[in-house]
Amino acid sequence: LIALSLPFALHRDAIGVVSRLIRSYSFISDFSASARIGRAGMAVLAFLYLFVSLLPEANADALTMHLMIPAHVSTHHAWPFDVTRHVWAVMPMGGDWVYTYVYMLGGEYGARLTNFALLMILVQFIQRATESRTSSGLARLAAVLFLSMPLVLTETSSLFIENFQACLLVGGFISVARLWSGCGTRYAWVAAALLGTALAVKSGSFAFVPVPFAIALGALYRFEGKNAWKPSLGFIAIFVGFGAFPYANALVTTGNPIFPFSNAYFQSPFYDTTVSFVDKRWHEGISFDTLYRATFDSGSYLESLPGALGFSLIVLLPLALLFALVNRRAWVVQIAAVATAFVITVFIATAYLRYIYPSIPLFFMLIAAMLHYAKRVQPRLYQSLVVFSIASIVLNLAFLSAGSWQYRDFRLDLALDPEKREEFLRRRLPTRWAIQYLNLMYGDKARVAFHGTTHIAELEGVPITANWHNYQYSMALLAAKSEDDYLALFEELDLTHFLVYEAGPDTALPAIHSITRTEQSFGHYTLRRVTGEARAPDDLSTNGVRVELLENGDFRDGVKGWSGGKNVAHSPTADTVTVSAGDHLVQHVDVDAAGSYRLTVTARCLGQGGQFRLQVNWHAANGQALQPFLVAKPCMAEFASESVELTAPDEAIRGAVFAAGHSDSSVEIDRISLTR
Repeated sequence: LIALSLPFALHRDAIGVVSRLIRSYSFISDFSASARIGRAGMAVLAFLYLFVSLLPEANADALTMHLMIPAHVSTHHAWPFDVTRHVWAVMPMGGDWVYTYVYMLGGEYGARLTNFALLMILVQFIQRATESRTSSGLARLAAVLFLSMPLVLTETSSLFIENFQACLLVGGFISVARLWSGCGTRYAWVAAALLGTALAVKSGSFAFVPVPFAIALGALYRFEGKNAWKPSLGFIAIFVGFGAFPYANALVTTGNPIFPFSNAYFQSPFYDTTVSFVDKRWHEGISFDTLYRATFDSGSYLESLPGALGFSLIVLLPLALLFALVNRRAWVVQIAAVATAFVITVFIATAYLRYIYPSIPLFFMLIAAMLHYAKRVQPRLYQSLVVFSIASIVLNLAFLSAGSWQYRDFRLDLALDPEKREEFLRRRLPTRWAIQYLNLMYGDKARVAFHGTTHIAELEGVPITANWHNYQYSMALLAAKSEDDYLALFEELDLTHFLVYEAGPDTALPAIHSITRTEQSFGHYTLRRVTGEARAPDDLSTNGVRVELLENGDFRDGVKGWSGGKNVAHSPTADTVTVSAGDHLVQHVDVDAAGSYRLTVTARCLGQGGQFRLQVNWHAANGQALQPFLVAKPCMAEFASESVELTAPDEAIRGAVFAAGHSDSSVEIDRISLTR
C-alpha cells in the first residue's frame, strides 16, 4: 500500500490529484440526466459482477489451467515449465502470473476480484476514450451496452485472461490513437509496452497488433520525418522486450516458439509432429451471416446457449461500420480497421467468441461515435437507435447467463454462507471436493491420474491428466494393448490414486480396477487408491509378520516423509529430531477401519519434568476428524521406548501420527514406529 501511494505522495499537486480522482467517481456532478442514468446503470451492473466474483470458481478452463497455475506456484513456490506434465506449460501466461501474485496474498477470491478489477479498468477505457469525442451520456451508454453483454459475464465470472488482454490491447490502441493525434512521442513507448505485454498474455494478440503497430510507425514518421528511425527502433525494442520472453522460453524448452501449435512445421519432439493442433469444434470461419449466427446460434461459436453475444451488435455494429466507411475522422477509421481486421483474422483461424473479446470495447466506442454523428444529422434515427439500445440492454440482461451456465441462478447465499458454498461444490463440482479431500488426507504426496476430468486446480500433489493436456500419458494409454501394458504404465508413474468418471468410455478402467480399491465417491466420480503389488508397504503380509507403515521412522533421511515443525531440529550425526508441544512433526498413513496397530516411540528428555506423546489422529472418508488416540508419557535423561496397542475407529481410513512433546521441555526422539 505504501508503494502504491508513492506516486501520489511524490506528485507536486498530490492533494489536487486525489481530489480530482474522487470527483471523477462522484455521483455529485453537473452531468446530464442521460449521463446520470448511464452512471447508475454502470453501478448496478458493476455490483452484479462484483457479486459473481465472490462465488467459487466453476469453469473447466480455470480449474484446468488459470486457477491451477496460481495454486501450484503458491504451494510449490515455482513453476516448472514442464511440457511433459502439462502441454500448455510454456504458453504465454502473463494473465496467469497476475492472478498468481494476488492468489499468494488473497487466495482464489483475491484472483477472482482481480479479474473484476480489470473489467472495471476496461470499462473506464471505453467511457473516457468515448467521452472525449462524443458526450458523457453516450460514453456511459457504450459502457452499459458493453457490461450488459452475456459474453462479458462469461469472461468475468471465471478466471479467464481476456479482460487483462483486452485492457492491454485497448489501452495500446488508445495510446496509438493519441500518438497519431500529436499528443507526444511518449505515447509510443506506452503503446509499445502495452501491445508487447499483450503478446506475453495470449498469442492471439498477434492478430490485433499489426494494424496499431503500423499506425504507430506511421505516426512517428509523420511527426519526426527523417529522424523517425530513432524512435521507431525504440518502439520496436520496447515492444519486443515486453512480449518476447514466453516465445523465447518455448523455443529453448521445446524447439517450437508457439508450442504446441503449428508443431507439424516446428517438429518439437514433445508433441504430435504429423498434424498441427487445431480445436475442431470452432471451424465456422467467417461469412456474410457470421454476426447473425453468432447472435442467435452462439453455441456454434462458444460453449453457450443462444444469445451469448448479446443483441446490441446485430443492429448497431453494421450501422457503425457503414458510418466508418463514409466518415474520414482518423479516430473512427482506426477503430474500425483495428477491430474488424482482428475479428476476421481470428475467425479465419478459430471462430470462437472469447478470442475476439478485445475487439468488442472498440466496437462500442465506434457505435458511440456513430450515435453522436446521428444525433447531429439525423435526430429521429438517433432517437430510434437509443430506444433500441435500451431495449437490447434489457434483452441482454434476460439472457445474461447464456454463456455462464455455472452461475445461472445467481445465488447470493454462496457468497455469504461458507456451508452453502461447500454444499455447492459437493453438488455441482465434485472434483473440487475430491481435491480438498486429497489435500487433507495426503498433502503433496498424492500422485493422482485424472480420468474423465481435467479439474486439477489446487491439488497439492502431482496431477496426471488422461487427455491432450498430458500428451505423454494420453499417448501411452492409446498405445496400451493389454491390461499388462496399462499396469506397467501405472507402475512406472508410481501413482497413488485415480480419480475416474466410472460411466465414461475409458478402456483403461478394467486395469485401474484391478490394482485399486474405492476410497471415496464424489458425485459421478470415484477416488480409487492403488493397492496390491504397486503399493505393497500398505498391506499386511500373509505370513503374519508386522508391517511398518511409517516412512523414515528412524529419521535417517532427516525429516523426509514428515510435515510441519518448521523449528524442529534434526541431528544428522545421531539421526534424531528435537520436538516440543508446539513444534512437532506429523505423518499421514492409510489405515483399515477397526484395524489393530502398535505405536512405539523411543525418546528422551532434554530438561526436567518432560513428557512426550503417543498420538494418532484418525480421519473418516469424508475428511471428518474422529476421536484421536493420545497418551502422554514421562521421559528420562536416557533413551527409552514406550509402546501401546490401539484399534482404529470403525469409520477410520486415515491416521495422522505425531512426533511431539507434551510439555514445555524439549524431547529428543530417536524412532517412531506404527505397525500392523
